[in-house]
Amino acid sequence: MPFLCCAAAEVKNSPEGSKEIPKPANGRPWKHDESGIQFPQKLGSLTMEGGHRYEDPALGVTVRYLNEDGRVRAAIYVYPCKQPHGSEEEKLKVTSDEAGAALGEIKGMETQGTYSKVEIGEGASWKVPTAPNENEKTVFVEVPLSYELHETKGETKISTPVRSRMGVTVVGNYIVKVRYTYPADLKEEGEAESVKWVKKVRMALSEPYLRTVAEEALKKYRQDPLSEEGAAAAGGVVLYADQSPFVSLTIPAEILQWSEACNQVAPDDRMPLLQAYIAGGTEASLKDQYGDEVVEAAMASTADFYKRLKKKHAALKVEDLEKLVEAVEAKKGVDFFRKLDSIAKLKQVN
Repeated sequence: MPFLCCAAAEVKNSPEGSKEIPKPANGRPWKHDESGIQFPQKLGSLTMEGGHRYEDPALGVTVRYLNEDGRVRAAIYVYPCKQPHGSEEEKLKVTSDEAGAALGEIKGMETQGTYSKVEIGEGASWKVPTAPNENEKTVFVEVPLSYELHETKGETKISTPVRSRMGVTVVGNYIVKVRYTYPADLKEEGEAESVKWVKKVRMALSEPYLRTVAEEALKKYRQDPLSEEGAAAAGGVVLYADQSPFVSLTIPAEILQWSEACNQVAPDDRMPLLQAYIAGGTEASLKDQYGDEVVEAAMASTADFYKRLKKKHAALKVEDLEKLVEAVEAKKGVDFFRKLDSIAKLKQVN
């Protein structure tokens, strides 16, 4: 089983009998070609560091994630499902069986001395849409656990109290198993982050469905961004952007200042300028664009909304937005974005 071969996400390098998988170029998501399942390189507070594919096809592939200080690790395992899994009952049985097998492996590692004081918490299950059709759902089983990890470094034996969260589901003809592991001294903060991270995994698996909803909302928004229907649709786009791990937008603080200036002439407490920015960036993300392409689209959408608003309110004139329109028309929206004070300061901090 991949779970056992990887020593439950504590392994940092590819094990024997496998080939290293590099991170995709240009920040693009990693895609499991056989199933179409995708995961972004930035998932919650963790960043993808690579993965490996086993020579034995039955063991599938593993993708590894790591936080900034290296104390929190996670892994996603994708491998063929050999049991019947057509109905909801069968999916629940498959995921429950796989979770039980994984927990059995962990108890086995306790017997071997790799782990001790293994405690398994109360599990939970979720129904997750994994296809454009909302009715096509799978079952996602989630279980928290804790234990002590025993390692030997040189002649020194080290015991580390660890907590972990495991998730198991079946998507298409493949089992997806995830494991988020963190030091027990992170306590409630670590627990909360583990819950958020596994939820991000579920959202990534739901992307085929969420994407169709977002695309429909964008279509309605683009028909008339200034209308009530457009504003309502924009709210749906913003919700998707907030939930989807595949959308990553840096929102400049200046957007809020520009919105306040616009409100002096065209009052609207729904922050339509911010909605326009998010809609543009989200639309680019849905077209599988990344980096500067997303920024350019977000700035262009903001400029377009401002121009539409000016046609409706002749007295409206915001100097920075006038410059943004000029920059976008000259295809220099990214340059304009980078020169904004809030973005320049953000880069200095990073």
